[in-house]
Amino acid sequence: MQKSNGINSPRWFIAVLGLLLILILGRLLFLVVIAGQSYSAQAEETRTNTIPIAAKRGTIYDRNGVVLAASVDSITVSCNPSKIKNASDIAKTIANIYGGEEKEYLEKLTLSNATFNYVFRMGDVDKGEELEKLIEEDPDKYDGLYCTNEARREYPNGSIGGQIIGRVNNDGEAICGLELEYDEILSGEDGKYVVERNVSGTYAIPGSVKVDKEAKDGQDIMVSIDISMQTEVENIVAEKAAVQGDRAEAVLMDSFTGEIYAMCSTPYFNSADPSESESGSDLVLPITQALEPGSMMKTVTALGVLQSGKMKPEDELYCPALLAADEYYIKDAHDRGDTTMSLDTILTESSNVGISLASDKIGAQGIFENLQKSKVLDLTGIDFPGEAQGYVTSPDNWSNIARYNITFGQGVTTTPIAMTRFYAAISNNGTAVTPHFLMVKTQNGERPNWATTNLGYSETALSGIKSMLHNVVANGTSTKAAIDGYDVCGKTSTAEYAEDGKYKEDSYNVGFCGFLNNSSLPLTCYVGITRSEATVTTTEVFHDIMKSAIERYGIASIG
Repeated sequence: MQKSNGINSPRWFIAVLGLLLILILGRLLFLVVIAGQSYSAQAEETRTNTIPIAAKRGTIYDRNGVVLAASVDSITVSCNPSKIKNASDIAKTIANIYGGEEKEYLEKLTLSNATFNYVFRMGDVDKGEELEKLIEEDPDKYDGLYCTNEARREYPNGSIGGQIIGRVNNDGEAICGLELEYDEILSGEDGKYVVERNVSGTYAIPGSVKVDKEAKDGQDIMVSIDISMQTEVENIVAEKAAVQGDRAEAVLMDSFTGEIYAMCSTPYFNSADPSESESGSDLVLPITQALEPGSMMKTVTALGVLQSGKMKPEDELYCPALLAADEYYIKDAHDRGDTTMSLDTILTESSNVGISLASDKIGAQGIFENLQKSKVLDLTGIDFPGEAQGYVTSPDNWSNIARYNITFGQGVTTTPIAMTRFYAAISNNGTAVTPHFLMVKTQNGERPNWATTNLGYSETALSGIKSMLHNVVANGTSTKAAIDGYDVCGKTSTAEYAEDGKYKEDSYNVGFCGFLNNSSLPLTCYVGITRSEATVTTTEVFHDIMKSAIERYGIASIG
């Protein structure tokens, strides 16, 4: 009997047929179940366009409710370049409405390999509505062109307070100032529109524009700046300080709370029109620049000596005309003969020799520890971008001349805002506050809790330094800072101007920091001028700023 061939076996055929059927069913299952969702999503993507909805940015108010920065209604024009069919005509139409170069609009309308591009950001509402009407009248011609509502940032005060307020650019990005510092609070969360197109993708389906995600508006904030006082301070600094040097700055702060009423540095920054501002004008020098403070540092040294108990204000030292230190000699700014001076007189007459000899009472380690205690080298924690920090080398590296120089503010750096905090702490019985701008988030009434630190100086030392600073203004180097009927305490400074690691001849940083003692509003004010002549003083600038504040706030002397 002949055996059957295995190739012709019915069982083998059925097995092959079954395997093919399994493969076909598996492929079908993959296409329908697994890949189906992906293909569906891809199809959906080709039929839809996403258009962002910008959240309305929160308003910034000054301490009296005056608007410093606000978002106003505007209309943004965007497009899907892949759908634009009449680019030249559309570009001409947009140029006629908005002005500008037709070719620039044409480039935006024809951007290759793009499904979204901005044509005109945050334009006037009336112009946007004019374009919207044309789109409604001829949707086929303008297919791929969209008008959406968007908030535009405006700064009604221009350059007044511009450095502090900062700016948001046309892309809605915060780039400096309080706008940047509080961007997360102010900005909110953007939403988006979805536009559905027909199967071929040639036009938008009428009524298909839907909000896919609602925009969440940002919060409003109220800051401590008083825009009227800010105006006064900026005008005084520009007219009486900036003309005497390269740059000038001022700070006006509440000694007890840390609220900053005004702050500026020249040249000023115009938030509304940055094109009118000089390079670097967005920097707020009292915060962002560390410098050698000069004789203001004598107050820090004198307070450390008083705290040690080694000297009282009336205790005297023999002060030669020249003090030898290594191969150098220290002398006072004004020529004098050998004399005996009390610690009070040393500060009143701003004697370099005297404060150097007084610092011998506490030594290098004591000087260093007192610098740390005063916190003039520390960050203040101010709520503003780019705060600089003071610096001094380790006392292990100090020569005699370096040690003495540090006691009167050379060879050590600090910032005007840190020095302002220190003088305010003297006014506040040794408690250092955190300088700040934010007062309240207006929607929920939330107020930040700003840290305070007791510097640890004794009541006796603080009382002594206040008396000495009073004498500086009443009888010493700062008499032009005096205000009739008020107890003004403060100290001048004249520091050699350093550039590229070298002191420049006949160039100085001059300043004054002082406060109203025993007053109904305890204000501390710092004024500085960069790279000026040694004869320049800032006491008159301080006087004018503080006098203006006294009149504006009705400040009374309660001492």
